[in-house]
Amino acid sequence: MALSPSAVLAAGRLPTLPGAEVQVTSARIIDSEFDWGRDGVDCPACNGGDGNSRLAFTDAFYNLWVGHVDPLTGDFIPADGKGVLVDTMAAFATDFGNGPEWALSQLGSQLVYTRYSLPTVPPTPADPQTAELAVASQSGGVWLPMALDQGGKKQSPLATQDADDPVPLVQYQDLAKVSTFWRVLDAPVTQTRVPVKGYNAGSRRWVPGTHKIILSARGLQDTLASGFRSVFLYDTDTGALTQIAHSTDGGQ
Repeated sequence: MALSPSAVLAAGRLPTLPGAEVQVTSARIIDSEFDWGRDGVDCPACNGGDGNSRLAFTDAFYNLWVGHVDPLTGDFIPADGKGVLVDTMAAFATDFGNGPEWALSQLGSQLVYTRYSLPTVPPTPADPQTAELAVASQSGGVWLPMALDQGGKKQSPLATQDADDPVPLVQYQDLAKVSTFWRVLDAPVTQTRVPVKGYNAGSRRWVPGTHKIILSARGLQDTLASGFRSVFLYDTDTGALTQIAHSTDGGQ
Protein backbone atom coordinates (compact mmCIF):
# COMPACT_ATOMS: atom_id res chain seq x y z
CA MET A 1 0.00 0.00 0.00
CA ALA A 2 1.38 3.42 -0.97
CA LEU A 3 2.10 5.89 1.80
CA SER A 4 0.31 9.19 1.91
CA PRO A 5 2.39 12.35 1.23
CA SER A 6 2.05 13.31 4.90
CA ALA A 7 3.43 9.94 5.99
CA VAL A 8 6.39 10.30 3.65
CA LEU A 9 7.14 13.79 4.97
CA ALA A 10 6.84 12.58 8.54
CA ALA A 11 9.29 9.78 7.80
CA GLY A 12 11.92 12.22 6.57
CA ARG A 13 12.75 10.03 3.57
CA LEU A 14 11.10 7.36 1.49
CA PRO A 15 10.61 3.96 3.10
CA THR A 16 13.18 1.36 2.15
CA LEU A 17 12.27 -1.04 -0.64
CA PRO A 18 12.11 -4.70 0.44
CA GLY A 19 15.56 -6.26 0.30
CA ALA A 20 17.39 -2.93 0.00
CA GLU A 21 20.23 -2.18 2.39
CA VAL A 22 20.60 1.26 3.94
CA GLN A 23 22.72 2.68 6.74
CA VAL A 24 20.44 3.79 9.56
CA THR A 25 23.18 5.12 11.84
CA SER A 26 26.89 5.85 11.77
CA ALA A 27 27.22 5.44 15.53
CA ARG A 28 29.40 2.65 16.88
CA ILE A 29 26.76 0.40 18.41
CA ILE A 30 27.67 -3.17 19.32
CA ASP A 31 25.06 -5.87 19.86
CA SER A 32 21.90 -3.79 19.68
CA GLU A 33 18.69 -5.67 20.51
CA PHE A 34 15.26 -4.69 19.22
CA ASP A 35 11.89 -4.71 20.96
CA TRP A 36 9.03 -6.72 19.44
CA GLY A 37 8.24 -4.03 16.86
CA ARG A 38 10.99 -5.77 14.87
CA ASP A 39 8.38 -8.37 13.95
CA GLY A 40 6.64 -5.79 11.79
CA VAL A 41 3.87 -4.82 14.21
CA ASP A 42 4.38 -1.25 15.37
CA CYS A 43 2.40 -0.47 18.52
CA PRO A 44 2.78 3.18 19.57
CA ALA A 45 0.36 2.71 22.50
CA CYS A 46 2.24 -0.24 24.00
CA ASN A 47 4.54 -0.02 27.02
CA GLY A 48 2.72 2.92 28.52
CA GLY A 49 2.81 4.87 25.27
CA ASP A 50 6.56 4.46 24.72
CA GLY A 51 5.87 2.05 21.87
CA ASN A 52 7.59 -1.17 20.91
CA SER A 53 9.84 0.01 18.06
CA ARG A 54 12.91 0.40 20.22
CA LEU A 55 16.52 -0.72 20.53
CA ALA A 56 18.72 -1.32 23.55
CA PHE A 57 22.49 -1.54 23.88
CA THR A 58 25.36 -0.87 26.27
CA ASP A 59 28.26 1.37 25.34
CA ALA A 60 31.92 0.89 26.31
CA PHE A 61 31.42 3.16 29.35
CA TYR A 62 28.90 0.76 30.99
CA ASN A 63 25.89 2.89 30.04
CA LEU A 64 22.70 1.05 29.07
CA TRP A 65 20.64 2.99 26.51
CA VAL A 66 17.18 2.66 24.98
CA GLY A 67 16.41 4.47 21.73
CA HIS A 68 13.56 4.38 19.25
CA VAL A 69 13.38 3.08 15.69
CA ASP A 70 11.37 4.78 12.95
CA PRO A 71 9.07 1.96 11.76
CA LEU A 72 8.91 3.42 8.24
CA THR A 73 12.59 4.01 7.55
CA GLY A 74 14.47 2.00 10.17
CA ASP A 75 16.34 5.14 11.30
CA PHE A 76 17.42 5.28 14.93
CA ILE A 77 15.90 8.07 17.05
CA PRO A 78 18.17 9.71 18.05
CA ALA A 79 20.69 8.77 15.39
CA ASP A 80 23.23 7.49 17.92
CA GLY A 81 20.58 5.38 19.68
CA LYS A 82 21.17 7.13 23.00
CA GLY A 83 17.59 8.09 23.76
CA VAL A 84 17.17 7.27 27.45
CA LEU A 85 19.91 6.33 29.90
CA VAL A 86 18.70 3.27 31.82
CA ASP A 87 21.74 2.23 33.88
CA THR A 88 25.38 3.31 34.30
CA MET A 89 26.76 -0.03 35.58
CA ALA A 90 25.78 -2.40 32.75
CA ALA A 91 28.33 -4.82 31.29
CA PHE A 92 29.56 -4.10 27.77
CA ALA A 93 28.63 -6.76 25.20
CA THR A 94 32.20 -8.07 24.93
CA ASP A 95 32.70 -8.36 28.70
CA PHE A 96 30.83 -11.66 28.86
CA GLY A 97 29.80 -12.18 25.23
CA ASN A 98 26.34 -10.64 25.24
CA GLY A 99 24.59 -7.35 25.93
CA PRO A 100 21.08 -6.53 27.16
CA GLU A 101 18.12 -8.62 25.99
CA TRP A 102 14.40 -7.87 25.81
CA ALA A 103 12.02 -9.84 28.02
CA LEU A 104 8.39 -10.01 26.88
CA SER A 105 5.36 -10.98 28.96
CA GLN A 106 2.09 -9.55 30.25
CA LEU A 107 4.29 -7.13 32.22
CA GLY A 108 5.28 -5.47 28.95
CA SER A 109 8.77 -5.16 27.49
CA GLN A 110 11.54 -5.34 30.08
CA LEU A 111 15.32 -5.63 29.76
CA VAL A 112 17.53 -8.28 31.33
CA TYR A 113 21.28 -7.83 31.37
CA THR A 114 24.53 -8.25 33.26
CA ARG A 115 25.52 -5.37 35.51
CA TYR A 116 28.29 -4.72 38.02
CA SER A 117 27.49 -4.30 41.70
CA LEU A 118 30.40 -1.86 42.12
CA PRO A 119 30.79 1.24 39.93
CA THR A 120 33.84 1.48 37.68
CA VAL A 121 35.29 4.50 35.92
CA PRO A 122 36.63 3.64 32.43
CA PRO A 123 39.22 2.91 31.19
CA THR A 124 39.67 0.87 34.37
CA PRO A 125 38.06 -2.51 33.64
CA ALA A 126 35.20 -3.62 35.84
CA ASP A 127 35.78 -6.55 38.19
CA PRO A 128 33.97 -9.57 36.67
CA GLN A 129 33.57 -11.04 40.15
CA THR A 130 31.08 -8.25 40.89
CA ALA A 131 28.84 -9.26 37.97
CA GLU A 132 25.17 -9.87 38.71
CA LEU A 133 21.88 -10.33 36.90
CA ALA A 134 19.69 -7.27 36.47
CA VAL A 135 16.30 -6.27 35.10
CA ALA A 136 15.05 -2.86 34.00
CA SER A 137 11.33 -2.09 33.84
CA GLN A 138 9.31 1.00 33.00
CA SER A 139 6.99 2.65 35.48
CA GLY A 140 5.25 5.88 34.63
CA GLY A 141 7.49 6.25 31.60
CA VAL A 142 10.67 5.97 33.72
CA TRP A 143 13.14 3.11 33.44
CA LEU A 144 13.93 1.51 36.80
CA PRO A 145 17.00 -0.77 36.88
CA MET A 146 17.53 -3.23 39.71
CA ALA A 147 19.66 -6.25 40.51
CA LEU A 148 17.83 -9.56 40.56
CA ASP A 149 17.59 -11.13 43.98
CA GLN A 150 20.22 -13.87 44.38
CA GLY A 151 21.64 -13.10 40.94
CA GLY A 152 25.23 -12.49 42.03
CA LYS A 153 28.16 -14.05 40.11
CA LYS A 154 25.89 -14.87 37.18
CA GLN A 155 25.95 -13.41 33.67
CA SER A 156 24.36 -13.07 30.23
CA PRO A 157 20.65 -13.55 30.93
CA LEU A 158 18.28 -14.42 28.07
CA ALA A 159 14.53 -14.09 28.61
CA THR A 160 11.49 -15.65 27.04
CA GLN A 161 9.59 -13.41 24.63
CA ASP A 162 5.97 -14.45 24.85
CA ALA A 163 3.58 -11.56 25.50
CA ASP A 164 0.94 -14.02 26.74
CA ASP A 165 3.06 -15.31 29.63
CA PRO A 166 2.24 -13.77 33.04
CA VAL A 167 5.97 -13.19 33.68
CA PRO A 168 9.08 -14.06 31.68
CA LEU A 169 11.48 -16.89 32.37
CA VAL A 170 15.19 -16.17 32.23
CA GLN A 171 18.22 -18.40 31.59
CA TYR A 172 21.81 -17.48 32.41
CA GLN A 173 25.23 -18.90 33.26
CA ASP A 174 27.87 -18.81 35.95
CA LEU A 175 30.96 -16.67 35.38
CA ALA A 176 32.92 -19.65 34.02
CA LYS A 177 30.20 -20.27 31.39
CA VAL A 178 29.99 -23.92 32.37
CA SER A 179 26.72 -24.20 34.30
CA THR A 180 23.45 -22.93 32.83
CA PHE A 181 20.48 -22.06 35.04
CA TRP A 182 16.90 -20.89 34.54
CA ARG A 183 14.29 -19.31 36.80
CA VAL A 184 11.09 -17.33 36.81
CA LEU A 185 12.38 -13.79 36.50
CA ASP A 186 11.17 -12.48 39.87
CA ALA A 187 11.29 -15.78 41.80
CA PRO A 188 14.84 -16.85 42.74
CA VAL A 189 13.46 -19.87 44.60
CA THR A 190 12.68 -21.39 41.19
CA GLN A 191 16.33 -21.41 40.08
CA THR A 192 17.14 -24.73 38.43
CA ARG A 193 20.38 -25.93 36.90
CA VAL A 194 20.15 -27.38 33.40
CA PRO A 195 21.58 -30.92 33.84
CA VAL A 196 24.43 -30.63 31.32
CA LYS A 197 27.84 -28.95 31.38
CA GLY A 198 28.27 -26.15 28.87
CA TYR A 199 31.18 -24.76 26.91
CA ASN A 200 32.83 -21.37 27.14
CA ALA A 201 30.75 -19.15 24.84
CA GLY A 202 28.49 -22.09 24.00
CA SER A 203 25.26 -21.33 22.18
CA ARG A 204 21.93 -21.24 24.05
CA ARG A 205 18.55 -19.78 23.18
CA TRP A 206 14.89 -20.06 24.08
CA VAL A 207 12.78 -21.84 21.50
CA PRO A 208 10.27 -19.13 20.47
CA GLY A 209 6.79 -19.54 21.94
CA THR A 210 7.89 -22.25 24.39
CA HIS A 211 9.63 -22.72 27.72
CA LYS A 212 12.32 -24.88 26.10
CA ILE A 213 16.03 -24.10 25.96
CA ILE A 214 18.23 -25.23 23.08
CA LEU A 215 21.90 -25.22 23.98
CA SER A 216 25.28 -26.73 23.17
CA ALA A 217 26.99 -28.76 25.88
CA ARG A 218 29.12 -31.82 26.47
CA GLY A 219 27.60 -35.06 25.24
CA LEU A 220 26.20 -37.33 27.93
CA GLN A 221 28.23 -40.24 29.24
CA ASP A 222 27.46 -43.69 27.85
CA THR A 223 26.22 -42.21 24.56
CA LEU A 224 27.88 -41.89 21.16
CA ALA A 225 28.19 -38.16 21.83
CA SER A 226 30.17 -38.58 25.05
CA GLY A 227 33.08 -36.11 24.98
CA PHE A 228 31.82 -34.36 21.84
CA ARG A 229 30.10 -31.05 21.30
CA SER A 230 26.40 -31.77 21.38
CA VAL A 231 23.07 -29.96 21.06
CA PHE A 232 20.37 -30.45 23.66
CA LEU A 233 16.74 -29.46 24.08
CA TYR A 234 15.70 -28.88 27.69
CA ASP A 235 12.05 -28.41 28.71
CA THR A 236 11.82 -26.20 31.79
CA ASP A 237 8.17 -27.20 32.31
CA THR A 238 8.85 -30.94 32.55
CA GLY A 239 12.59 -31.20 33.18
CA ALA A 240 12.98 -33.42 30.12
CA LEU A 241 16.42 -33.31 28.47
CA THR A 242 16.85 -34.51 24.89
CA GLN A 243 20.20 -34.89 23.15
CA ILE A 244 19.40 -34.06 19.53
CA ALA A 245 22.76 -33.78 17.72
CA HIS A 246 26.50 -34.05 18.18
CA SER A 247 29.70 -33.31 16.29
CA THR A 248 31.60 -36.00 14.44
CA ASP A 249 35.00 -34.34 14.23
CA GLY A 250 36.14 -35.07 17.76
CA GLY A 251 35.83 -31.44 18.86
CA GLN A 252 35.43 -30.85 22.56
